[in-house]
Amino acid sequence: MKVSFYTLDNRLRIRFSYQGTRYHFALGLDDNELGRLKAREISSQIEKDCLFDNFDSTLECYKFNLKPVEKKLRKSGKDYPFNPKRMPFTTNQVKSLLTALEDSHYHDFYHFSFLSGLRMSELIGLTFNRVGDTTITVDRALARSKTGNSCGKSRYFKETKNHQKREILITPKMREIISRQSGNGDQLIFRSPKGLPVNDRTLLSRVFYPLQNDLGITPLRCHYAIRHTVATKMLESGVSANHCAFWLGHSVEVFLSSYVYAQLPKEFSDLF
Repeated sequence: MKVSFYTLDNRLRIRFSYQGTRYHFALGLDDNELGRLKAREISSQIEKDCLFDNFDSTLECYKFNLKPVEKKLRKSGKDYPFNPKRMPFTTNQVKSLLTALEDSHYHDFYHFSFLSGLRMSELIGLTFNRVGDTTITVDRALARSKTGNSCGKSRYFKETKNHQKREILITPKMREIISRQSGNGDQLIFRSPKGLPVNDRTLLSRVFYPLQNDLGITPLRCHYAIRHTVATKMLESGVSANHCAFWLGHSVEVFLSSYVYAQLPKEFSDLF
C-alpha cells in the first residue's frame, strides 16, 4: 500500500487505503518545504505501521497539531519560525557561502556551524575539553552580557537555553575542523583574530550579511537561519524529527512540535 499527500487550499492532507477502508485527513500544515518534509515523514510512518500491523485507525497519533505553537507565538508576539531572515539556505547557497569564505579567518567557524547546528552562543563558547572521542558535550553557552553586549570580554558562561546537557556526534569534517584549531583544555575552539570570543553581532554585520549580498542571496538571513538549514537538511537525510530535535537542543519543536529526548543514532554523515 502507498500513502500519499496532496494540497487543498494550500494546506497539506494525507490519503491512503488500508484493509478496504479509505482514509484521508488534514495535517494542519501549510504546503511549503518544511510542511512537505513532515508530510513525507508521517506518510512513511503510516506505511510502516500498516506493514507491521501497528496501524492506529483513529489516526490520532499521525495528526500534526501546530495550533499550540501558533497560540504561543501569537501570545509572545514573535514571528518565528516564519521570519524570512530565518529561512533555510539551499545546499547550493551553503556551498557558495563556504567557498566565498575560504580565505576568511571565520571559514571554519561557519563551516562548523553548518555541520553542527549549534546555537551561536553554544558554538562561541565551545571548548576543547567538551570534545570527546565520538561526541561533543553541549552543556553551556557563552552568552552576551546581561545588558546585551556581544563584545567578547563582556560575555559570560551560562547553561544552555533549555538548561539541559546534550551530546552530538562528531562527523569526520567536524573532527578535521577541530584539529586545525590551536588550544586545549578549557580554551575556546573558535576565537577572533585577536584571540577573543567571537562577537556574533559584528560578524553578522561585517561578514555574513555582506557575503550574502555579494552572492545575491535574498532575503538576507541572520545566523539563526543556519540552525533552520541544519534541521531541514537532517530531515531530508532521513533523520527522524525526534533525533533532529534532540540534536539541536529543543528549538526544533517550534516548527515540528515534536520535541522529545531520544538516543543518538549510531552513525551520522556530514551535511555539507
